[in-house]
Amino acid sequence: MIFATSKNVRPQSKSRAMKILLIDDSPTTRRVQAITMRGLGHVVIEADSGEGALQALDTLIPDAIFLDIEMPGMNGYETATEIRGLDEPVRSVPIVFLSSNAELEAVRRAIACGADDYLIKPIDEFRLLAKLAGLERHVALRSQLSATQRELKTLRASSHDKANIDPATGGLNKDAFLEQIDHIWQDALRIAQPVTVLMIDVDHLQDYNDALGHDAGDAALRAIADVIRNEAKRPGDAVGRSENANFGVVLPAINVNGAVDVAERIRAGVSSLGFPHPASPVSSHLTVSVGIAVMVPESANGGRRLVEEANRALFDAKDAGRNCALLNPMSLMR
Repeated sequence: MIFATSKNVRPQSKSRAMKILLIDDSPTTRRVQAITMRGLGHVVIEADSGEGALQALDTLIPDAIFLDIEMPGMNGYETATEIRGLDEPVRSVPIVFLSSNAELEAVRRAIACGADDYLIKPIDEFRLLAKLAGLERHVALRSQLSATQRELKTLRASSHDKANIDPATGGLNKDAFLEQIDHIWQDALRIAQPVTVLMIDVDHLQDYNDALGHDAGDAALRAIADVIRNEAKRPGDAVGRSENANFGVVLPAINVNGAVDVAERIRAGVSSLGFPHPASPVSSHLTVSVGIAVMVPESANGGRRLVEEANRALFDAKDAGRNCALLNPMSLMR
């Protein structure tokens, strides 16, 4: 069941009022938290189950989600996993887990399911206020980042940026791609958001060119570039050429699960093109290998290291037999 309510108190500060989805099967707990949230001027939409929350998210794009773990039917872990599988922008909305379970394994499981934070019940008003204040700053900075990303997208489409475009694929050239990674890294550093880099190599491309000619190879690269751009199409996503791979992709504000999902969709999409490869020991048609690396920036100069980690994952994918997407293990440690 969904309980839609609007704010009944004007904001006490100049902070941006947030739209919050509050999910808890306990009416009493839900009411206490909702009163505090509304008292700060936030709009609160209440749901008493995971199923009700997913129904609400069919039409709602909240700024934050507060999610109880112990619920009958679909629990919080299952609900978060479903939310992280939805389309953008909902899949990237911050999720704060609420639970009386303080064990480390419960926290680890929550993070693995897509949680951004974990509050232990009973939640006193001070901790809730502190978390809301942090989320207000996060939402404000994210809004600024989105505006910046829209501006960057407009600039890339302008004639001024034509010098940065690789004519063979329509993506960024190698230098422009690295510059874009640096820009996104600096933006993400300010708001502690993850950045993902994918390195994508066409399996046995030289053998393909030798067998069918370079014109066929160029046509295949253009088609593969279209597949990649179709999956990396959010404002701020960038696709380009790379020094050690045929393609690179940078994805801001996406977690490990989302990064793996995008990489696998790219791999499957290229395979479904069905370009025959008469000289491939991997498959009868053209395939790609993908290396994945995800980091939350901690210093100003980490963008190039992220590229290196994605390249290592790409080499591992090739060693594993190609036609696969592999995550650098260090991404799970951050």
